[in-house]
Amino acid sequence: MRMAFDTLDPRILPDMGVRVDFLNAEPRADRSAEPCRCVGAIGRAVHRDGETDYVLVSSGDALERRAVRVGRKSSDSVELLSGVRAGERVVTTSSEALSDGQRVRVN
Repeated sequence: MRMAFDTLDPRILPDMGVRVDFLNAEPRADRSAEPCRCVGAIGRAVHRDGETDYVLVSSGDALERRAVRVGRKSSDSVELLSGVRAGERVVTTSSEALSDGQRVRVN
């Protein structure tokens, strides 16, 4: 499938690729008509502690545990409706050995 942009963004370069998952076209009753203001993440980045979903965010030179509100899920990605902002670095590896406040170095 090919697509085109109405307005070009200088960050989009020729021959860049993207993976797209098409979601069910039927609207869900629990969704408002307002457009989604969310961040996408790899599904394995989201962890659960009791009733709370959370991610580990690389904040400076340390990890920060953040509660998130999860939206739609696909095979390997998830919508984060709150808790992180676009551009923040979220840990996607196993978090079993990682903890809130732990010092890290981003490669």
